[in-house]
Amino acid sequence: MAGRGDAFSEDFIVPLSLAPLLILAAVAQSDDLSCAIHLSPCHVDTRLTMAGVEDKQVVQVFLESLRTATREGDREALAGMVQYPISVRHESGSREYRTPEELTARFDQVFTPAVLAAIGEAQYQTLFINAEGAMIGDGEIWFDGWTGPILIKAINP
Repeated sequence: MAGRGDAFSEDFIVPLSLAPLLILAAVAQSDDLSCAIHLSPCHVDTRLTMAGVEDKQVVQVFLESLRTATREGDREALAGMVQYPISVRHESGSREYRTPEELTARFDQVFTPAVLAAIGEAQYQTLFINAEGAMIGDGEIWFDGWTGPILIKAINP
């Protein structure tokens, strides 16, 4: 049992006075505090290649561009981040969009408040990644880099 002034872990006991130093050391190894606190590489870093991406900085820039376009209401920029053609599942069924202009014309039906909220809250460290790509939110947006630059490959309003 850990004595008073110690932090207990299943693996070891660390005096509380050393805990800040361990966290600082972890932060030095990671750009992301939420991943650094666990004293290990961020799980997203180890799965990026599953989404066709080698460099986490590219994903972080994509996410920031996506959030910025959303925050600024830049419909053309958002439509420009999509891989075409794209099939979007609406409540009434699927609809295929072949160009940014087609998507922009029906923007509010594609980029619904729920989709925009998911983009606005997207964080690198919370991405879910599997062989289908990287997922934002509860699957509102999926993206990957298999065809070249990172692009949105699925939108689920």
